[in-house]
Amino acid sequence: KWPIAYHGTKFEFGMMISLSALMATGGDHGTGVYTSPSIKYCAHPRYAKPFKLDLSKAKQQQWTSEYMQEFKKYDGKWIQCAFALRVKPGEFTKNRDTMNLTQDPYDGIKRDEIIWCVNGATEEIITDDKILIYGIMIKVSDTEPSGHVYN
Repeated sequence: KWPIAYHGTKFEFGMMISLSALMATGGDHGTGVYTSPSIKYCAHPRYAKPFKLDLSKAKQQQWTSEYMQEFKKYDGKWIQCAFALRVKPGEFTKNRDTMNLTQDPYDGIKRDEIIWCVNGATEEIITDDKILIYGIMIKVSDTEPSGHVYN
């Protein structure tokens, strides 16, 4: 059984990741794709970087009025993006948090196991033989999210 994990990212990377896959990068625990079994951890602004929606800069002016009316309710709000994943057992290592959390366990998960790194070479595209992306989650906030609420 492949366990559930999450990956927070910049909003603008969402489409690229959805159409291709996640790419391995370097980090504190080696090269790979960094995930977590905690959506709260992945939703931290360090990972799911907040983006303020500004429709005055929208390039899709040809959209129908129905679409624009729908989007207007999000204008000026802060958007965050995270992916819901399944990770193949044996393809990831469990690692300690890198944000110096004060709470242990955090979100019911030991600090020493909150980061899961799916190993790969630098810039390797990690395909569905190791990570299966099965959902994209969008969080909308009235104010800019800060990391302080998670400690």
